[in-house]
Amino acid sequence: MNKKAVIWMSLFSMLIFAISSNLLGPSIELIVSDFKIGLSTVSLLITFSYIGYIFSVILSGYFSDILGRKKVLVMGLVILAAGLIGTIFFRDFYFLLIPILLVGAGGGSVECSVSSIIADLNKDNLSRYLNLSQVFYCIGAFAAPFIVYTMYKNNLNWRASYFFVGIILIPLIILLSYQRYDKDNLNFTGNFYVVKQILKNPKNILLCLTMVLYVGNESIIVNWISSYIIRTYAGGILLSSISLSLFWVTMTIGRSVSSIIGNRIKSSKKVMVCSIISSILMFCLNFSYNVYISILIISLSSFIFSGNFSDILVCMENENKSMLGTAFGIIICCAGVGGMIFPALLGMLSELFNLKVVFNVIPAILLLLTSSLMFIYFKQSWNITRFYRF
Repeated sequence: MNKKAVIWMSLFSMLIFAISSNLLGPSIELIVSDFKIGLSTVSLLITFSYIGYIFSVILSGYFSDILGRKKVLVMGLVILAAGLIGTIFFRDFYFLLIPILLVGAGGGSVECSVSSIIADLNKDNLSRYLNLSQVFYCIGAFAAPFIVYTMYKNNLNWRASYFFVGIILIPLIILLSYQRYDKDNLNFTGNFYVVKQILKNPKNILLCLTMVLYVGNESIIVNWISSYIIRTYAGGILLSSISLSLFWVTMTIGRSVSSIIGNRIKSSKKVMVCSIISSILMFCLNFSYNVYISILIISLSSFIFSGNFSDILVCMENENKSMLGTAFGIIICCAGVGGMIFPALLGMLSELFNLKVVFNVIPAILLLLTSSLMFIYFKQSWNITRFYRF
């Protein structure tokens, strides 16, 4: 097995997944204009993407322990490519939900498989390498708005962005298919009872809930910051794309810093402290009336909470040394739940109230709750087993 080749292909898979999953945010206003629909309707795309993601990650984590990480990763990339390319064939909004569902499903399989591969090959400094994989995610996410903007400037439909990324995936799928991977534990013949065993640990429940809240916050920013800039400050497609890319630049820098720090600071403590600071910053958006100050606040907040995802995964790994693929599948599934519920909720609330109001408030609350749950996990001062029976 060529360890370096496997790692680099896995990281590149994460990068392409990041591009794919972040095309929707900067495309929302273009899709609204194309189909003549409202924000609550277009938020169905976000919901269906995460429905596919949720079902995919829980199955991918389990089957990666049985069939092997690489096989599941390749299957995920194939599904992802099919969804991306498939967007050009559907002209009705509700039929468009089908390829978007596939994009979510393929992406979930990719993220879960890559996380498991990284964990298999880098057990000595897991925090550093998981953060490195998230750095690649950030790089891809940074590129996504510029791909959308480039297509827009060249008078191409928003679907061209999806098609372009889908085509890029084809050579990666071919190369990865021929790469040997020797770390699979194919002697594992477990069943879904393993899921029950993992969920019987109350610490795992805390970590899963923490992941739901954290990813809910991140997904709100990713999917709605472009519309927030356009509708609140009358910004154009370029400024909204720059704001989303700047968000991912600061996430990349933050995750790089977190990768360097590695295990020097306890992961649970990092999540707790960073979330509370970020919550305060996001709340400060309520007092900003300048678009550039608002973008700066969001970017600074993202820099601080950027390492949370990987740190929560590290905590999950610490609690589940065996059957890591299944454990990661469960917690990444929870990430999908957060990503599905909260952006859709914000879309519905923005129809009732005002996008500026809900965007300024909900992420701050989610980060505060994230910090609170991690405080309980860190201190282990509350015996939740009295309230939890399986």
